[in-house]
Amino acid sequence: MPYFRWLLPATVAVPAAMLALAVWMNHAQVMREAEAALARDADIAREHALKVFETQELLLQELSGRVAALRRDGAGWDDVAKAEELHGWMAGRVAGLPQADSLAVVDSAGTARLGSRMFPLAPIDIIKRDYWKAIQGGQPRFLGEPTHSHLTGQVQFHLAHRLPGADQGLDGVVVASFRPAYFERYWAGMAGDTGTSVLLARRDGVVLARWPVAVPGLRLPDGHPALDQDSEAPVVTDHTVDGLRRLVVARDLGTQPAAVVVSRHMGAVLAPWRANSLTFTAIAVPAALILLALALAANRAAGRESAALASLRSEVDRRRATEQALRASETRYRGFFEHTAESLFVVRVGENGRFYVEEINESLARSSGLDPAAITDGREIAETMPDHADQLRRNYAGCVAAGKPVSYEQSLDLPAGQRHYETILVPLRDPDGRITHLLGSSRDVTERKLADQRLVQAQKMETVGQLTGGVAHDFNNLLTAVITNLELVRSLPDPEADPERLDGALKAARAGAALVKRLLAFARMQPLEPRPTDLGRLVAETLPLLTHAVGERVAVGTDIPAGLPPVLVDPVQLENGLLNLAVNARDAMPAGGRLTISARRHAGPDGKDWVTLSVADTGEGMPPAVASRIFEPFFTTKPPGKGTGLGLATLYGFMQQSGGQVTLETAQGGGTRFDLAFPATAARAAPPPELAPAPPLETARRGGATVLLVEDEALVRLSTEDLLTELGYRVVSAGSAEEALDLLAAGQALDVLVTDIGLPGMDGKSLARAATAQHPHLPVVLMSGYDRTAGDGTPWLQLEKPYSPDRLAQALRQALGEPARLAKSA
Repeated sequence: MPYFRWLLPATVAVPAAMLALAVWMNHAQVMREAEAALARDADIAREHALKVFETQELLLQELSGRVAALRRDGAGWDDVAKAEELHGWMAGRVAGLPQADSLAVVDSAGTARLGSRMFPLAPIDIIKRDYWKAIQGGQPRFLGEPTHSHLTGQVQFHLAHRLPGADQGLDGVVVASFRPAYFERYWAGMAGDTGTSVLLARRDGVVLARWPVAVPGLRLPDGHPALDQDSEAPVVTDHTVDGLRRLVVARDLGTQPAAVVVSRHMGAVLAPWRANSLTFTAIAVPAALILLALALAANRAAGRESAALASLRSEVDRRRATEQALRASETRYRGFFEHTAESLFVVRVGENGRFYVEEINESLARSSGLDPAAITDGREIAETMPDHADQLRRNYAGCVAAGKPVSYEQSLDLPAGQRHYETILVPLRDPDGRITHLLGSSRDVTERKLADQRLVQAQKMETVGQLTGGVAHDFNNLLTAVITNLELVRSLPDPEADPERLDGALKAARAGAALVKRLLAFARMQPLEPRPTDLGRLVAETLPLLTHAVGERVAVGTDIPAGLPPVLVDPVQLENGLLNLAVNARDAMPAGGRLTISARRHAGPDGKDWVTLSVADTGEGMPPAVASRIFEPFFTTKPPGKGTGLGLATLYGFMQQSGGQVTLETAQGGGTRFDLAFPATAARAAPPPELAPAPPLETARRGGATVLLVEDEALVRLSTEDLLTELGYRVVSAGSAEEALDLLAAGQALDVLVTDIGLPGMDGKSLARAATAQHPHLPVVLMSGYDRTAGDGTPWLQLEKPYSPDRLAQALRQALGEPARLAKSA
């Protein structure tokens, strides 16, 4: 027929044109879906990286604040290096954050002084690190390129923050370290197939981390999408590592000079398109064959053969894809097992409750110190790990019996020392459902447990100190009321009470006040009166008292050179500390011995002049268990009733308040030596000023002036009102700072303000500032059992609680401009 020659080509041309159109449209759709999927992966990777960096930024900001606080408090870099509490905080933060590898503090000379991995940290020179050079060059922070750790040898990169000094110069650097492996593990779970690659790169092209193949020293070439901060659209380019043509999406991190790059090679991108093309072909070919069958029956056989061939190719492709997926799965498992930071091991389940360690990864070998070859040589665990065989068998047998994952904690004595692990065991079954192996994952939590113990101890000490300070404050107020009322009774013309009993009660109350001072010194809340002091003269003046305290069996000697610079210290508190050490030395030498007090001048931790006062005895010494707790409050080795356990704790608190250091050297049978180190001062030492003797209460009575008394404790307020009235003053009282300000605002005529410092709400110093702002010439006397606001500098007279009536009278006379000198109560 005439049209047959057109029909035959049409039966081929029409399906071919439709197939080409479908393939072209499917290609465009596959590319759009691939670009969208890759963009989602890039956004996920970007959000993950941002969270990691934001976490590290917050850690560095908090670490900077803690180091800056230490530096502001006068701590030198050697002090920072010894800051065990700060190390514990750093180690705890790193242990709680899997994305954090380590934290470190670097001094202004480029030496790492404190790190989260170990304590103490041997000084490490990092001046060749790129982040140090960048910070030294003026940058406030810097993201470093990958390098090998000084301590672990693992590859890591760093985020560094500048520590500004007092003059905004460089005072040091705080550094957070990242393990590229952490990012790679996350990307491996996110990407899922072998055609995807994820990397983190700086804007200058330096690659910080990459999955699946980490190539050391890798840099992105010029023109790479990751280097274009404004480009976020997918592009196709040749890959840097494997040379394959890839679809690439880059995402800028914004807050960091880096970008996340996710790419997929075009073979994987177009795989669905190729499969769809085969499907379209499988559909188009039979259709064409049907048309051809209608046009030419002779072509039917050829059409069937073509369809069968297409089906066979599809099956071959499917099986090949299955084999590739299996190989990829094995590769991912092997890569994770060998390179993960988690400690992994595989145990084979034998007969009769026998277990065999078949494999451990590098992380477990490094953490435990075990030799993989020595425990994976086919022997049962009773032979390879005899010390822990029973414990391990129980754990393994429990997992087999449960038939499901189990978790537990265990402590093991290993070649690397005692280690604590959190372990998860997962049973692995064969095709018949029998458990043949156990896959174990152990996390080393040794440092976290140690950090938790140190934190609990620090919190305990802080709580005891706060409780002690609060009790001492309230007790001071009670003693003030007691002493004031006893003094008033004793001043009456013919008191009914026995004067000797009144004197005894006053003596007991003042002894209570002395005990309060010791409690406040322990809690580091005792107001000190530091002044330039010559330690040689102080020891010479105290020597008779020390000799009397230790008795005739102990010989007391001194070795103090002339010309020592003075130190800024409260001499009364230091004398009390020396007396306490002397009495302890006497108790340590029941058969007699020698007590030696010596002093020396040397360079301190800040490089400046320090003076150390040493108190050494030839007594019994202390075992390490006792020496480690000697400064704990209420800890004592003396029998009940012979010691409070506050003496050395009080000395420790006093030394901390004075900006000094106290250290101990002792050995059983080898004596004990306490070193009290103080920074020297340029001020000249002078003898304590002679205070005018307190006049009798009768001669201290004055009159005419109006006193505004502000005291929140009712007992103290009432007794002080009576005392001021007895002294001849007119008294207006208030129970709070706010009530006192209302009286001032109402125009109350006043001559002097007497206020307690520790008021609820607005404190006494704030009240004094507000009152003198309204009345610039109003005299102020501040009263305090202990001053929580000490150190802010005030121009007003201060009267320490508990005070005697004559001391209060002297303070008022001095505040009002009358010729009298203020002296502290005994």
